[in-house]
Amino acid sequence: MANNFQTNTVGKWERFYEKSLRNALHGRRPIWIVVGTIILLIGAFMTFGVSIGSQRTKVEFFPDNEPNQIIVFVEYPEGTDIEKTNQLTLQIESRIYDIIEDATYKDGSHNFMVENAVSQVGRGAGNPQTDAGSAAAMPHRSKITVAMREYKYRKGMSSGELQKKIKNSLQGVYPGVAISVEKDASGPPVGYPINIEIEGADYSEIIQVAENIRTYINSKNI
Repeated sequence: MANNFQTNTVGKWERFYEKSLRNALHGRRPIWIVVGTIILLIGAFMTFGVSIGSQRTKVEFFPDNEPNQIIVFVEYPEGTDIEKTNQLTLQIESRIYDIIEDATYKDGSHNFMVENAVSQVGRGAGNPQTDAGSAAAMPHRSKITVAMREYKYRKGMSSGELQKKIKNSLQGVYPGVAISVEKDASGPPVGYPINIEIEGADYSEIIQVAENIRTYINSKNI
């Protein structure tokens, strides 16, 4: 059977390919083929551009992913005692546990959505998007990490929706405290879409301006 394929079928394909090449390269046909290919290429680019311009086609270099971790960053003003930060973290923990331990995410006593939750207060509680992995002592900060189970065990439930529930439960509840609910980053680190930088000669004044801006943004629930 293999010999028959090599001697008959492959031979027919080779003869057909040779005949097609001879016809394509005959006379002035190569010029028309090149010109036609260029016109088709330009037409394809123009059609794609029109499709993007009309928003019929959308381009995402790094598509949004379902979180494998939900991370809650808590930040008091600098100089806050670590005990006060810890007390607030315990309150936020309680709110988060009320959500992740809901019957929606449980099969009997087994939580099929969340594998574990870990809290850090002080050292190691920085945000890698803004602190570049600093391990410095941060008594005014804490971090709560909720780790999801593998996607195949989640019974079709969305971890993105769980993130929204946690975010909504903490929004506007603790005035004067910066709380952000984020997910684990996929792809290269790109920072936040909006970054506000303040420059000046007086360090104390810069800190005060930064705190005023933060208070204003928090008051608008942004």
